Amino acid sequence: MAIPGTPKGDLPTELLQSRMYAKGIEWQLDKLEKAFPDLGVEVYAARATWLASPFASGCAAIEADIIKEDPEKGKAMLAQLDAASRKEIAKFQTLSTAKAAKEFLMLVDRRAKGEIEVDLVRANLLWNHPGYAASPDKEFADGFSKRVQHTANSGMEVSFEVPMSWKAEVSPKKELVGFRNAYGHGNIWMTVLISPLVDENGASITADELYGLFTEEKLSLSYEAMGIELTSFLKTKLNGMPAFMFTRRQPYEQLGEKALRAAEVIRVLRGRHMINFQINTFGPVDGPAGEDRIKKYQKLFKLIGASLRVQE
Repeated sequence: MAIPGTPKGDLPTELLQSRMYAKGIEWQLDKLEKAFPDLGVEVYAARATWLASPFASGCAAIEADIIKEDPEKGKAMLAQLDAASRKEIAKFQTLSTAKAAKEFLMLVDRRAKGEIEVDLVRANLLWNHPGYAASPDKEFADGFSKRVQHTANSGMEVSFEVPMSWKAEVSPKKELVGFRNAYGHGNIWMTVLISPLVDENGASITADELYGLFTEEKLSLSYEAMGIELTSFLKTKLNGMPAFMFTRRQPYEQLGEKALRAAEVIRVLRGRHMINFQINTFGPVDGPAGEDRIKKYQKLFKLIGASLRVQE
């Protein structure tokens, strides 16, 4: 089964559970079509809406991965799981009236638009959708995002949106929050840090003052001392606030294992605070894989940054 990066938790089980949720909707629609022939048009419309959604597409992609690995074994396993699941679903899902059937059809419509009750299921179906796997920004652009509130120790409060398929990670510091793609199983992770603005001597400084002083040359020199290479730099604005956007790469080694860490940063200045968005990934030391992955996620990263709202 295709696993994008080092998994945390039992990814195969998570994917099978997510597939079962999607298949359960399809099975229930089949039952309604037979039990309530007068609702044929409504059932047809609900099925079409669901099958056109990225959730149904993600379910199909999970199935295809399972079968691709070992066609005979994969098909047999899915058939066995489906038979057992149908029996369980039949025990708990009994729609005996036309009213209940219509309510379920409306529920299917809402689920196709993202109102799936289980975060794990919604996320796993989304990131397996081939269109979003190829272009991560499309998930966000299609409206499958959620707003996150973040308050630092200083009391500064911000909010921003992240894709529904991303999972929040526990951070030991209140001023820092983290997220990882593919519902925690992916190879891209993002941190958002709020910190006070200070000059090179550690004295408090305003956003406008720092924006005037901050240059590509100064950043490059400070990174050079830490073994980090600055690969791009842009002085810009974000929602009217002074901002910088830059990329960097850094050799990484742990217990003999070597890699190249690539990152992109959006640094926003507001009042006497800095809001720092950063996406990171690892790639082989002798190849561009990590930096290519950062480029692939750049459109999405800009959308996340542009969603920033600051509460005074």
